[in-house]
Amino acid sequence: MLGYKQVWKQELKLELIIMLTALSVLMFSAPAPASAAAFTDLQGHWSCQAVVRDATLDLITGYPSGQFMPDRPVSLLESVVLLSKACGPVQDSRQKTSTATSPAHSALQVPWGQSYIDSAVANAIIPQDLLSAFDPDAPATRGQVAVMLCRLLQLPVSGPSAANSALTDLSAAPPDYIPYIAAISKAGLIEGYSDGSFAPQKSITRGEVAAIIARLIDLGWAQLPANRRAEGWIRSSSSGKKAQALELVSLQGAKAINLSPSVTCFAGGKESSLQDIMGDRVELLLDSANQAACISMLEQHPKTSTNETVRGTIKTVALGVEGYLAISDLQCQEKNFPIAWNAVIESKNKSQAAGFQSLQAGAYVDVSLADGKVIKVVPLATKQVSAKVQSFTGGRLLLSTKVSKNQPGWFNYWDRARVVDSNGDSLGGVQAGDSIKVTYLDPDPGQIDDEIPLEIAVTSRPTSKS
Repeated sequence: MLGYKQVWKQELKLELIIMLTALSVLMFSAPAPASAAAFTDLQGHWSCQAVVRDATLDLITGYPSGQFMPDRPVSLLESVVLLSKACGPVQDSRQKTSTATSPAHSALQVPWGQSYIDSAVANAIIPQDLLSAFDPDAPATRGQVAVMLCRLLQLPVSGPSAANSALTDLSAAPPDYIPYIAAISKAGLIEGYSDGSFAPQKSITRGEVAAIIARLIDLGWAQLPANRRAEGWIRSSSSGKKAQALELVSLQGAKAINLSPSVTCFAGGKESSLQDIMGDRVELLLDSANQAACISMLEQHPKTSTNETVRGTIKTVALGVEGYLAISDLQCQEKNFPIAWNAVIESKNKSQAAGFQSLQAGAYVDVSLADGKVIKVVPLATKQVSAKVQSFTGGRLLLSTKVSKNQPGWFNYWDRARVVDSNGDSLGGVQAGDSIKVTYLDPDPGQIDDEIPLEIAVTSRPTSKS
């Protein structure tokens, strides 16, 4: 029979275990402040930007005290939960065993995060040497995390030799770990140190895990919450009654986004101000309240100027990772140009909010280029007139129509316009008696003789008499 002191000690020990378990759960599941200012121990730390990015997306959290403790080792259990949470469930096609009947699954019980462990065991994410003696509280090593992450992402691995790796100390890792470490390093997910070492036996820290998750985001491996990440450039910011907002512009259009009161901005990996990155291309991450909480500068706004302008009609607009614009110029030549990330549509009638997808095929535009890339598109307001060609006088094409303020009777420099047939194919020229439809610009509708012809379409031509 246990004495009073023995019972008291056992109860105290049990309470301590419960408290530590609850703290672990809070660390990785409870909401926590995302800004560097809110994390009291991140200022100046190399992992600051990665931590804030991850925390904004709820992929990692800090402690209830407001600290993040970036240099604290991560336990095996924590590493499995964090990596699994970031990558989402990945079913290994080689693993056919049901989680309900797997012996390893039944045997491996943990104080928290059981669903993540169940999935990791069922999909052979945890290496066998760890699985056979899994200690959830033991610090995870860099080598162990490399193996689990490589298996989680199903990266291809080669043989057990480290000969093809630039890392200098892979021999310190278990032989079975070497191909996984080499693969994960080659993928750029866990980097070696400046001296060429990987330190596979070294405990991995919370800051290092945060950096890994940030790279998963960059390389498209992370399963991000929907509509929580955007890219574009910041055109302006404003203060409203409820919140400060910014205008984010991309090739898809422009939109206003409210700023979190604790928003943190980064430039070159260091904290910056919103004003310092105005006009730059940025990554913008929204918190759970759909407010911008982390803004990272990706590229400074280039100081370029227009060195070429091409006039023509839109053929196609392709928007993806890169944007491309195809136009038919006034010589009926098709030209394709990449679209710069900071390109704009300049028009009184077309809103930038609509984006480049609003440009319609056949629309006349002036395309401004800088170093071969589109930096500005100006839609042109055109008019049309249909008539017959009466004659040619010098550089003037006379029409068989009455002249009025709304109806031109001739066009100067008509030979600068492209000439096409009724199908839009290039035609050699215009003849007297042709029925034509002229598309033109009218810079000053109140004036005569200032019209600029862009296209002359020959709709019919009289048959020649033999």
